Amino acid sequence: MLVMGMCGGLDPQHGNRLEFPIGQGHDAAAVLLSDGQLVAGIEQERLDRIKHSNKFPLEAIDFCLRTAGATLQDVERFAINVDESVGDLFILEKYIGGSLDTLAGVRQVVGQLLQDRFGRFDLKKLQFVNHHEAHALSAYAMSGFDEALVVTVDGAGPEGQCTTVWEGRGGRLKPIRNHRTPHSLGFFYNTVIHQLGYTIFDEYKVMGLAPYGDPARYRALLRSMYQLTPDGWFRVVHDQEIAHWTMYSGGLGVPRRRGDPFTQHHQDIAAALQEAVETILMHFFQYHRKNSGMERLCYAGGVAQNVTFNGKLAGEGLFKEMFIQPAAHDAGCALGAAHAAHRAVRQALALQPTKTVYWGSDIGTAAQIEKALSPWSDFVSVRRLAHPARETAELLAQGLVIGWMQGRSEFGPRALGNRSILADPRPAENKAKINAMVKKREAYRPFAPSVLEESASEIFELGGLERSPYMLFSLPTRESSRAGLGAVSHVDGSARIQTVSRDSNRPYWDLISAFKDLTGVPVLLNTSFNNDAEPIVESVEDGVVCFLTTKLDRLVVGDFLVEKRSTGPLPWEQLVVDLADSRRLIQTESFVPPGGRQVQYAIESSYSGHRRVPLSECAYRLIVERQPTHTLGMMLDHLGITDGAERSEVLAEFVRLWEQRAVLLRPLGAT
Repeated sequence: MLVMGMCGGLDPQHGNRLEFPIGQGHDAAAVLLSDGQLVAGIEQERLDRIKHSNKFPLEAIDFCLRTAGATLQDVERFAINVDESVGDLFILEKYIGGSLDTLAGVRQVVGQLLQDRFGRFDLKKLQFVNHHEAHALSAYAMSGFDEALVVTVDGAGPEGQCTTVWEGRGGRLKPIRNHRTPHSLGFFYNTVIHQLGYTIFDEYKVMGLAPYGDPARYRALLRSMYQLTPDGWFRVVHDQEIAHWTMYSGGLGVPRRRGDPFTQHHQDIAAALQEAVETILMHFFQYHRKNSGMERLCYAGGVAQNVTFNGKLAGEGLFKEMFIQPAAHDAGCALGAAHAAHRAVRQALALQPTKTVYWGSDIGTAAQIEKALSPWSDFVSVRRLAHPARETAELLAQGLVIGWMQGRSEFGPRALGNRSILADPRPAENKAKINAMVKKREAYRPFAPSVLEESASEIFELGGLERSPYMLFSLPTRESSRAGLGAVSHVDGSARIQTVSRDSNRPYWDLISAFKDLTGVPVLLNTSFNNDAEPIVESVEDGVVCFLTTKLDRLVVGDFLVEKRSTGPLPWEQLVVDLADSRRLIQTESFVPPGGRQVQYAIESSYSGHRRVPLSECAYRLIVERQPTHTLGMMLDHLGITDGAERSEVLAEFVRLWEQRAVLLRPLGAT
């Protein structure tokens, strides 16, 4: 029996007529279960290349079906993570606002999306699952626990809930209590970080900034914004009031503008905010642990990604065992929806302990990898490694930074050794080096260590944990190890560790073991394989593109070592330009004093969270007139651009657009 779980918005990747508000519908995903066993799961962003994609997960659904060798009609039940009445109300509002010509229910809208892509669809197969129930199911069903306290905490689901408590027992979930907006801890956190020049999806950055600050400076002000209640719950000041206090009345000073430097003032705000959140959560968990009598915890929702608090909760020893959903963010709702669909058909949950999260695309066999790399032969050289782990470890020990792609991709927000950028964890300067080469992110943010599971307790204080395979806990590095792990130890000595076992990821375990044999250090620096403009790479082509548009030293795909051609400039003229389905060209006019008008050109995304990317008139014309059989060089000839300097300038612009992932560039004949 096949069942499908889905989450996301209600638009295909090229549209935005039914776009949800920026805080909802994001991190779209699809998951397929077969008789309760997970067959495939992938986030939509990995396929449509829109970070935090809020599109309906058509491409993710297609991937899951292809992986199972199934058709849409083979799936017995589908579930999506929103109450049907809430979805209907959203569509009604869009109809009233003029975005829709005809009124339909959310069931009909989802059914039409599926039918347009995959053919006939029976609307009776579709069920709707409350957002927070989907979060709770994703944690409980995949924990392996028979009895557990189940908790979800986030900004808010479409139904208005922001914190829920459940009792998991014997494969059934019983709701205990829920909190609704405005008393949202996620919104509280998100609103205050606007003072730091941050917004939604930047929350994790503030966790990294907090250890640089002193919470005492703003403790009283933050404390005035929340109240702990005797029943284990909390109240927070309404969003608008927080915004008024912090941004307009100046209680926290002048807000930082994005791009401005961070001062001690900003660091102190971050520290006070993190302390406030930890205080609220510890109060909440202490009460509910005692009141429920449950020794085990299942935890999901966006706030469950606060790894700093997670590490402290583990250190408190409140729970005998803890399972934090690896995809605690909204993509995990697809997991929960799939389990709800299974429960609806079989009248029971399929309780399956999570062993790995490598559920996405496979890089393929050696022959398939060679085929994917071959169109890029003018840009890279490829050599098969006789001993991939040992030879890659030697390069890392020499100081090289390497893109590493193996097997199936990870489900969730973390790169866990199959789509990773790896480096030597010892030199502290590697943090700045990787930022300059690839990430271009804030210098204060730490990189994570991957450590052999059997060596983890020698280097890190695990606080009662046996393992941490999903980077969900920030834990202290032992004093004796900190100096030797300068690139992965944060300013407070903490590290967001990933323990790697031989059973869960043999190629990655072999690589770290080989590095240990060479250096005596069973640790590698691990960060996600992507630049600052894209989601984590998924396909071999994604990996090659990221490699060519960054300063990474090497790329390893399966057993193949990929190097950039070093003889002369790269032949950019041989590439073909295209736009992704989610991108479109726009042309606007603006008034320029004293009376003229200026035409401006840009590339726009179907996702409103993305900024427009400006481009020249020449680049605009070239994209408008592009042909799938015409390279950039041929298109420049077509436009009559023969001057060498001008051609070089246009080519440089297209490389910049490629680096920003505003355009696609591929060798002629590549698919």
